Amino acid sequence: PEQTALLKPGLSANPDALKQYGEACLLAAEGQADKAAAALQQCLTVDPSFGLAHQAMGLFHLSQWKINEASTELQIAQSLDPHDLRARECLLRSRTRTGFVESAEKEVEAFLAEYPLNPSAHFVLAMFRMVRGRNRETVEHYQLALRDPYLQEELGAEVEQLLSQLYLKDLSLD
Repeated sequence: PEQTALLKPGLSANPDALKQYGEACLLAAEGQADKAAAALQQCLTVDPSFGLAHQAMGLFHLSQWKINEASTELQIAQSLDPHDLRARECLLRSRTRTGFVESAEKEVEAFLAEYPLNPSAHFVLAMFRMVRGRNRETVEHYQLALRDPYLQEELGAEVEQLLSQLYLKDLSLD
């Protein structure tokens, strides 16, 4: 009991759950998504309050376009650790895929009001702005997103190409 009080919310002190989670991570790294998901499910059976495992399961469902399942898992993860920005960010991303663009856009805006330097949220908002033809805001949000070294490495070339297309098509930056 004393050891679990020292744990960050959303983590597990159960060695069996940690073992299953570790196995799931290894399987995912090897590209065995279905086996990784099965290991995560076993992990959650052992410790249903393991928020990080719920988050990983939510991301798995998101990768499979199982939006409702992803949203459920990510909501559980966020409720277990309300201060975990990654869980909240993933939940916002799942909502952008539901077709409720306007409400998802408002959620991202609210998230950015609370965490104005979050690059992933700027990236998502840039996509919304581009769809709406708000080119100046698209550029601004993409530039803020690309301050993150990970996003720069993963998406920098694509975003740079996209931004150059905005200019090449001679679209006004209204």
